[in-house]
Amino acid sequence: MFTEIFRFELRYQLRQPIFLIAGAFFFLMTFLAIATDAVTIGGSIGNVNRNAPFVILQLLGVMSVVGVFVTTAFVANPVLRDHETRMQELFFSTPVRKRDYLLGRFAGALAVALLLFVPVILGVMLGSLMPWLEAERVGPFMINPYLQALVVFVVPNLVSTGCILFALATLTRSMTATYAGVVGMFVAYAVAGNLLSDIENETFAALLDPFGVSAFGLATRYWTVAERNVALLPLDGGLLANRIVVLALGALVFAIAYRRFSFTAVERPTRGRWRRRTRQAADTHEPEAADALGPTAAAGPGTPVSPPAPTLHFSGLRQLARQTRLEVTSVVRSTGFLVILAFGVLNMIGNSTAIDLIFGTPVYPVTHLMINIMQGGFLFVLIIVTFYSGDLVWRERTAGVHEVIDALPMPNWALWGAKLAALVVVVAALLVTTILTGIGIQAWRGYYNFEIGLYVRGMFLVAGMPFLLAAVLAIFLQVAANNRYLGYLLMILFFISGPVLSAWDFDHGLYQYGRAPAAPYSDMNGFGHFVEPLFWFYLYWTFAAGILAGVVHLLWVRGVAASLRDRLRLARHRLTPAVGATVGALAVAFIACGSYIFYNTNILNEYVPGDVREDRQATYEKEYKQFERLPQPKITAIYAEVDIYPGRRAVDIRGTYTLRNKTASPVDALHVSVDPDVTVRSLQGSGLRLQSDDETLGYRIYDLDPPLAPDASMELSFDVAVENPGFVTAGSNTSIVGNGTFFHNLTYFPGIGYRRQAELGDPNDRRRHGLVAIQRMPSIDDEEARRHHYGTAESDWIDFETVVSTSPDQIALAPGYLQREWTDGDRRYFHYRMDAPILGLVAWLSADWEVARDQWNDVAIEIYHHRAHPYNVERMIAAAKKSLDYL
Repeated sequence: MFTEIFRFELRYQLRQPIFLIAGAFFFLMTFLAIATDAVTIGGSIGNVNRNAPFVILQLLGVMSVVGVFVTTAFVANPVLRDHETRMQELFFSTPVRKRDYLLGRFAGALAVALLLFVPVILGVMLGSLMPWLEAERVGPFMINPYLQALVVFVVPNLVSTGCILFALATLTRSMTATYAGVVGMFVAYAVAGNLLSDIENETFAALLDPFGVSAFGLATRYWTVAERNVALLPLDGGLLANRIVVLALGALVFAIAYRRFSFTAVERPTRGRWRRRTRQAADTHEPEAADALGPTAAAGPGTPVSPPAPTLHFSGLRQLARQTRLEVTSVVRSTGFLVILAFGVLNMIGNSTAIDLIFGTPVYPVTHLMINIMQGGFLFVLIIVTFYSGDLVWRERTAGVHEVIDALPMPNWALWGAKLAALVVVVAALLVTTILTGIGIQAWRGYYNFEIGLYVRGMFLVAGMPFLLAAVLAIFLQVAANNRYLGYLLMILFFISGPVLSAWDFDHGLYQYGRAPAAPYSDMNGFGHFVEPLFWFYLYWTFAAGILAGVVHLLWVRGVAASLRDRLRLARHRLTPAVGATVGALAVAFIACGSYIFYNTNILNEYVPGDVREDRQATYEKEYKQFERLPQPKITAIYAEVDIYPGRRAVDIRGTYTLRNKTASPVDALHVSVDPDVTVRSLQGSGLRLQSDDETLGYRIYDLDPPLAPDASMELSFDVAVENPGFVTAGSNTSIVGNGTFFHNLTYFPGIGYRRQAELGDPNDRRRHGLVAIQRMPSIDDEEARRHHYGTAESDWIDFETVVSTSPDQIALAPGYLQREWTDGDRRYFHYRMDAPILGLVAWLSADWEVARDQWNDVAIEIYHHRAHPYNVERMIAAAKKSLDYL
């Protein structure tokens, strides 16, 4: 009987669309990961061969992690299918043995999951054969890495996770509980990854990771490029222990499920106080469900039922509220949801063990660091959104009551709106739970400045919005696909689409659903200027989510599922003037908001995709590398007047360089490099005549007439401006901010000669653009290189003086001794001068600082710090005094 059940399950699963779709998806992902740089799986390949053993092991190992999502569908489906289709009574009444039934179902599902890795291996093999790959990036074909990856990662991971998920489905007969198991695995995986940051936790991290990825990273972390190209993985130490523990745990859980499984479709009599409490809660919940079904269903057995009065009116809003309450209650009271919340707490606690360290010294658990930890571990929230969307949409059809529910006089928007609201509540509950956990961690560590407002803004407005938008998308995909597992796969494709599109340099936020510019927070500057783009992008995608909700309304399935043609025909009837006007208004708002974003990102600012930026860097080197060793005068003195405008994030710079020819021959041309984002108002000097001006690449060549003689000097005056109008889609300027400006001369000041820091640094990018390998450090015998300082070739030691102004509530700092401070109108000025030559790397700062002052003999000690961070100021002053005493 085992063989027949195994064959049936194998045939059934192989015929499902999910197998073909997942197989095509897996093949495409691995093929692109090997054949292009558009997809990254487990980390960038770097300088290693495309088909190196290390790459194969890493890729198949990570794909076995991704495969858990599909494995869940395969291994849980056999048991739940019988329960959902009410076929279990028929199967359980036949003379089939428990061993044959369970093992046959499990073996068939596991075999299908393993077959999914055939296209994975084919994708790797075919990807490495593509003709556009550089020959030097492809090594000889070796079969051993594929076999080792299967034996070490793929088979153990699928067997262990399959055993656990099959056991959960068998014992609970609940897909939600099975999803909770998936979330638990990924929580353990995330915690293990964070524990690796501390060398003392490496062994525990290697054992905790259910997929072995952490142990793999430890085993190969010191491998050289040569070793990664040829070496196989040593199966010992932490990796071997991890594989044994994982397989043993899977076998143990499966054995427990096997022992507790019973051929009965009726639940055993409940016993115990907890069981009685659960039954009572269900009994008190029944009237709510009955209310949702209507007055007829609310009547008890034997109660005479009167026909409804013809004047009865139904309130859609009241139905929405009652249905929402019913959906939310069914979710938050479920064991799976409580388990997921517990996993969220454990994930937060585990991630907090790796809170930022500065050279091994722990820092205070300030609120924004706790928020960073929460945001870094939010993969499980996306998983929950994906799984619960299917559970909510398919709940009535799974229970077999959809025809009854859908026959009730309830509007479509009340049905799907309640489910969307329940999904939003799930996300909100997870966010609140992580906030409370973060506060608890802070209190446990003795830090009590909780900043509740920052938690709310950081978690709900910044981190939470993408999840809420994803919730709408998940409901839409479930309804549009009309297949639970296809909806799951489409959501996985959505998650992957962001990195893939970015790798292909389609990285504008206008066409990546739910994306907004990053909004880094600092205690000194808050969210600063990032609030405006965040608001507009999230408003833009909120309108898009509203349009998706309108489509959900039109395509919502009621009663017996119909074909797509029938659903579209029905959608035309549902497209009433009110619905059309609402969707039309959302579309107009969506377009208007997108137009405003485009105006800021592409008109007020230049939008430069990643590939264009890379091409410009390559062109800069191809065009001007020839001038790198051209003799140029050195900067020997800088005088600069710098006006910082924190409110509008702008800087005006007027200054003068003193240039001296330190070579033995005359210099007849002056080469000047300027950041293309810097506006050059004027650049003047005696005898200068502009020969060429490349505004795109920021390179100018001036003829010197007469040439600058050896040891002679000249002055070069300049007037430049840095402006940040509107907002950008990515890469916002963080050097000039509302509170905490910091920039240096190599960024915004004109530079003398060719600048190596503008070159492409990645060897693969250089090879693709036909550039020679970069020279990291000049030869010790390179006499020309010895003429330049290691930090910058445009100067050695300089005399420095600056006058810097800022807003009246801030203090501006620059190297040198303060000569004078004054206020003129709404500007506050500071005059600094150095009494000795300094290196040619100079910084300007402006912020609303608190200043702690002290004295050591005739030396003034001043600590400029954020007033909310006074923690170590006294220690710093004491350390400065002791250092001055000792030194």
